[in-house]
This record gives sequence, structure tokens and C-alpha cells, in this order.
Amino acid sequence: MAGAVLAFAGVACGAAPVSRAPPVAPGPPPAALGRKPPLSSPKPVSEAERALLPALQRDVEKLATGIGQRDVDHPWELADAADYLATELEAAGYLLERQGFEVRGGKAVVQNLLVKVSGGRRDDETIVVAAHYDTPPASRGADDNASGAAVLLTVARSLRDAHPDRALRFAFLVNEHEPFAGTGDMGSLRLARRLAAAGDKVTATIALRAVGGTLLRRDDVPATGSRRSKSAPEGVVVSGPPWADPLAARIARLLAKDLNVTLAAPRATEHPLEQDLGVWGFWQAGFPAVLLTRDPGGESSRSVTDDEPPLDYETMARLALSLSSVVLELATANASANDGRWLSPVDL
Repeated sequence: MAGAVLAFAGVACGAAPVSRAPPVAPGPPPAALGRKPPLSSPKPVSEAERALLPALQRDVEKLATGIGQRDVDHPWELADAADYLATELEAAGYLLERQGFEVRGGKAVVQNLLVKVSGGRRDDETIVVAAHYDTPPASRGADDNASGAAVLLTVARSLRDAHPDRALRFAFLVNEHEPFAGTGDMGSLRLARRLAAAGDKVTATIALRAVGGTLLRRDDVPATGSRRSKSAPEGVVVSGPPWADPLAARIARLLAKDLNVTLAAPRATEHPLEQDLGVWGFWQAGFPAVLLTRDPGGESSRSVTDDEPPLDYETMARLALSLSSVVLELATANASANDGRWLSPVDL
């Protein structure tokens, strides 16, 4: 199976004056950071993973090829994408919530899509899994971010009939790219503020972005290109700001059951916004959030329509299955988030 590189990152830069969440716990000790496990040969594709391939490919092709560029400058396409995602969620049995809002002085209306799986003993606590469905400029967005939306659809379908202790919310976000990135009209910030206003206690957020392919080193690649190739077999890199470390470490350990994981040193809290699309708004609202991506440098956001390589659907399928298990684990009552310690530091 083709390999993958995944990364988690939180962000705390802001355009609107919103108070940041204070650090809740120290990150893993230096001994646990930067530790790379031995790489093994890729596992063969399982029957469960193979069964997901047709739907993943169908969802990506519908968004990227059937619809194409999806942004406010292409309003019909953006609306078609929202309608497609809404139809798929309703077909899976969800009650859909469309969170519409006006942008550009009321000249355009866009929408986040949200569905919920009710929780049990801790229904007042919420695990959010999100992916944006709009595209970067001049791109049909196969990887950024039809791949993330397709994996999120797969996870949502698989967990529709779950019975978690904490509530689950699956969110498809709009306006994550320019010209709205880093503004009050960014979909993640709009959703996070609405959840905060409603009193939702969001204990963890996982955002998916560009999970379909990996990038080559770009030292000798022209700025207009976007070359990619296979990376270390099933490699996973996890990093984030200091107060995201316990959550990132928890997710890293759970994913390590299926993927090779490297727990990287914490990144600075201020870094390029384009690397953190999907989580930026949640950090501004003070929610714990990590980004899951195979493009940690944000290179896929600069790819153009004619420069988007085929996606690695086999790894996407493995990720979807593994992530479903991770989400359920985070949603169990004995996975305590009350004191900010999602997981004691681990040596991967």
C-alpha cells in the first residue's frame, strides 16, 4: 500500500481579538519527542479497507471533477458541493443542520454543515471532527480538501449508529481559504463561536486537511509546481502548540495501532495560517484542536488544476478506519479530558 505522512498542528494566531486558551498541561517530555519508530513494510489492504475504496473515490471525484473549484467566486459550485455533502449525510441517516451566514456585505451566503451523534453519560461534552470543502484559488481541490471531506464522510457514515459517552459532531466547513482565511468569516471560527455561544463543551477537535497525498522535498522544485511521491510507509508525524500536546499524544498513540508514528517537538504557537486551515478558528475560540494532514507544509493549497496527482485511496481508507476508532476512544467516559490530561507522556 502506498505510504503516507500525517501531521497534527494547532494554531493560535488570530485576526479577531479573541482570548486564547491558556496552556492546560505540559507536553510530553523531551525524551518522547522526535522519536522515530522503525518503519515496517506497508500492511496489505484489508477487506474492510478495500470496501471503503469505491465510496472514497466517488466522493472525491464528485467534488473535484464533477463540481470543481468551490469558493465564493464560484457560488453555484460551492452550493452544489454543500448539497452533495448534505445529501450523503442525510442518506446515512443524519438530521442535518445547515449553518448559513452572509459574507461580502450580504452579497453571498455560505454554509457550514453539521450533524450530531448524541452521547450518553457525558452528552454535555463534545468531540468535533471537521473538514473544509472549499478550495484554494485556481484549484479543483482534489487533495485540498476533497480528500479530507471524503474521509470525514466515511467516518461519519461508520459512526452513525454508535453509542458514545460524549457527543460527536461532524462538521463540513466553508471559507477556510483565501480571502477568508484568518478572518471572522472563516468557517471554523464561525462554527467554534456558535458552539461556544450554545454552551457546548468541546473537549477535542480533529480537523482533516489534504490527507490524500504526500509531497516531495521542494528544495529544487519550481515554485509553481507541486510534485509529490510516496513517503515512509504509513508514517505519521504529530506536533502542535504546547497546550495541545496531551491531546495530540493521545491521538498519536491510538493511531499508532495502525500507522507508524513520530511524535515531533511542539511547534511554535505562531506560524503560517495556511498550515492550519481547519483548526485556526477552533483555537481562537479556546477549543483544544489538532490538525491531521499529509501535507504539513501547506503545499497542496498552492497546487493548480492541472497539477494535482492521483490520490492514495488505500491509505485514506486505512486512515478512515483508524480515525473512527480514535474518535470512539476519545468519546468514552474513561478518557478523561476534565483535567486537560488526555494522556500521560508516552515513549513511542
